[in-house]
Amino acid sequence: MNSFKQIDREALSASLQKTGRLVTVEDHNPHNGWASQIDRALVELGLQPRVKHLAVTYYQLSGTWEELYESAGIAFKDVEKACVELASM
Repeated sequence: MNSFKQIDREALSASLQKTGRLVTVEDHNPHNGWASQIDRALVELGLQPRVKHLAVTYYQLSGTWEELYESAGIAFKDVEKACVELASM
């Protein structure tokens, strides 16, 4: 993907035709963000992959980015877990 505003639909489609799976991660609210942009593109492309969206779903307090990512469920271990779960489906 080259930008938040423009999704590379050709790359997205080619990848999903190979894998049938997609994990998105965003360090902000998923509503009207990357996840919703991707979901819209999937519908418009007629694709129905297995999808897991990871995002910040509640207001975060102060802390290091590592602490905040851990608290929000978007740390490396969370991304890895989502990928493993989708791969096993």
